[in-house]
Amino acid sequence: MSELIFTAQNLRKQYFKIKTLEKCYALDPEGIMEFRELLKKINQERGVTILISSHLLGELHQLATCYGFIHKGKMAEQISAEKLKRKCRKYLSIRVNDAHKASEILQKQFPGLETEMITKKRVHLYGCSGHTGEVIKALVAQELNVKEIKTECADLEQYYMSVIKGGSL
Repeated sequence: MSELIFTAQNLRKQYFKIKTLEKCYALDPEGIMEFRELLKKINQERGVTILISSHLLGELHQLATCYGFIHKGKMAEQISAEKLKRKCRKYLSIRVNDAHKASEILQKQFPGLETEMITKKRVHLYGCSGHTGEVIKALVAQELNVKEIKTECADLEQYYMSVIKGGSL
């Protein structure tokens, strides 16, 4: 831990990189928290950009303001933490016979809620937690065939896997 703190405190550049966060996991929970807070402090007080390469996505989720997903040596996607947070929120995943029509119905019936067409037969509805029955009623009333509806919430690891597989959440 002292080696990591010494390295971080003595950097005077506008940016620095940490090859891996994995070494931090040799620390106890308090040491990990101290190191994380130190990185945040350096970023905020000195305006230093910190580039971290790691497979510890849960830890990155607590630090990052921008993500770059690399697959097979190439940048697969770059996304802000805010956009990623929106993509990783809870949603209803609805499989129907016509996702376009379902999206129109849901936007009309539930103004202010966001819909996203995933495929011709799948639509996601965000911000509708606890209203599954009402959603089904609205779709069936317009003669749509609801084949599946489930609440999902993607995490950072699931999002990464969807990116490298070329899909979408």
